[in-house]
Amino acid sequence: MHARVTTFHTDQTKADAIVGVLRDATAELEAIDGFQGIRALLDPSTGKAFAVTYWGSPQQMRASGDAIAPLRDRMLAAAGAEAESVDGCEMIYDSVAARAHA
Repeated sequence: MHARVTTFHTDQTKADAIVGVLRDATAELEAIDGFQGIRALLDPSTGKAFAVTYWGSPQQMRASGDAIAPLRDRMLAAAGAEAESVDGCEMIYDSVAARAHA
């Protein structure tokens, strides 16, 4: 599995707005080939936040770039933020998946 990680800073008060954008976009995301899921994380003490989308293969992750850009823009607008970085990663271990297959 592969992940695209968007890093940004926001205020804790924007968390509900970010979640709303992501919930509204769920069907749109699920229609993109290879989409496996999304998680959003926020450190309320620093405002550092991450949006992580999961993809079945590196090819699917790369191919989804144009389709997912408008969602990222909507999420960042809700956060009142700009992306500090957008990186692709290979997932090398996932304890949740490991438990599900045990």
